[in-house]
Amino acid sequence: MQRIRTIDKAYDELKAKDPETAISRHLVRQMVKQGVVPSLPSGNKRLVDVDVLEERIRKIVTGGTIE
Repeated sequence: MQRIRTIDKAYDELKAKDPETAISRHLVRQMVKQGVVPSLPSGNKRLVDVDVLEERIRKIVTGGTIE
């Protein structure tokens, strides 16, 4: 099952997995805004798949390319 969350809740899940993460809520928002992480509109909010977000961050950090 996909873990679809708002940007804030997705960030909270990242932070819960790694409390010392250097990834900021602002960076997650910018990744969504720039299209690095796909999202769905829901009223005034954007919904993201937490697993996709984590994978995209992993690819960026390891120097991989994003499809």
